[in-house]
Amino acid sequence: MSDRRNNRFGPFRRRRRLRLAPTFGPPELNRNEEAEPPQPVPVPAIENSDKPQLISDRYILLENVEGTKLRKALDIITKKEYSCSVLNRQIGATVLEAHFRLQSSEFVAQPTEIITAGSEEFIFYPKNHGDIHAYVRDHLIRDEDQAQMIIRQIVGAVADCHSAGIVLTDLKMRRFVFANAKKTKVVLETLEDATLLSSVEDVRSYRRIGYPAYMAPEAIFCARGGSFAGRPADVWALGVMIYTVLVGKYPFNDPNPLALFSKIVQGYYQLPDDMSHHAKCLIRNLLLRDPTQRLTAEDILAHPWFADKDDLIGRVKRDNAEGEEETGEDQQVPLFGLGSD
Repeated sequence: MSDRRNNRFGPFRRRRRLRLAPTFGPPELNRNEEAEPPQPVPVPAIENSDKPQLISDRYILLENVEGTKLRKALDIITKKEYSCSVLNRQIGATVLEAHFRLQSSEFVAQPTEIITAGSEEFIFYPKNHGDIHAYVRDHLIRDEDQAQMIIRQIVGAVADCHSAGIVLTDLKMRRFVFANAKKTKVVLETLEDATLLSSVEDVRSYRRIGYPAYMAPEAIFCARGGSFAGRPADVWALGVMIYTVLVGKYPFNDPNPLALFSKIVQGYYQLPDDMSHHAKCLIRNLLLRDPTQRLTAEDILAHPWFADKDDLIGRVKRDNAEGEEETGEDQQVPLFGLGSD
């Protein structure tokens, strides 16, 4: 039986007390599943995640989405596609609280349905039209106006999170996806790695480490212990993303991890000569080794590189509205794939 969650989570649909159907496959591969211990916190995965699995007699979970913890999902009744985050209930509660805080954000994807089964939460999101990492990898963006349209929405998502007391901690391009076929609307797809602050003013520190290419210097120093502030580390990752969208490669890149970390700690990177003055200024004020000197996400939105910001926001909204008119709700896609992050 399905019921809507209390007003707290608005349109989210939640189903409880469900029994998982066995995974599809030879009986000898499924026989020992019950004997295996439950996944420990905070691993957001389920056993045999490479096999199709029926959830609530409604959704089939398929293979993992490239480079993410999400799985592709299919509604066997409507044939609509989704992406699904599979989490233990403790982490799932944190993710749902984060979504509750961000219900009004236009830059963060909201769940379409939440199913609780045993010790796990299955959180379904609308299918998307590819992630920013794959787009930048496959399309060289030469036009800064086009880059601004993408980056403005990425920064908007991070600014909304920080304003709501949410630190993302593992920020990278693959977490941002296109929500329409025209690839004009960008949203942060999942909040499963988010950390909730006790208040908007909270400046607690964190020990979580992200993908190496996006790691801030202070995170590297704390890799063997210690802590660092979450918001400035998110802003550093934004600087890496902005550079990568504009240039087509990471600002800090080396196949040798020690050499990569050395470049990050030294703040060694090069800006192309043909990059605009304002774009260079913005990146320089984000990729600062001193986290206290970096711009905030809100500051980025007020930077001169976003000149005529109101007009830019208007163009984003117009393009997004046109994309929604063309595709409609039934046409909207789950994540897909420079290297791999």
